[in-house]
Amino acid sequence: MNNKTMSKAQAKAEVQAEVQAKAEVQAKAEVQEKIDFVKTGLSIPESVLKLSLEKQTEVYNYLIQMTPYKKKAYLIAKDHLGTSFNILKSNGFIEWKNIPFITK
Repeated sequence: MNNKTMSKAQAKAEVQAEVQAKAEVQAKAEVQEKIDFVKTGLSIPESVLKLSLEKQTEVYNYLIQMTPYKKKAYLIAKDHLGTSFNILKSNGFIEWKNIPFITK
């Protein structure tokens, strides 16, 4: 391969990578628009906002389906455990994750 051909191939690869990166950013933005923790009516630990979008989506879906009783239990656990509270390790979240998808 000569330098011109290599340069064209490199330029094409760079353009493809840039297009892919823009598509990924747009997809993430669309997912973030759907996750609105304010709608849950619950305070959300800072640690949740640092999770991947996939995990944030799971947490959001878990929180929005909670009954008032489960919401109260969540708030008590979060209050008592403080910064050591981890929703991903909570019994309620783990039980919810093990429910077949159809019932979610």
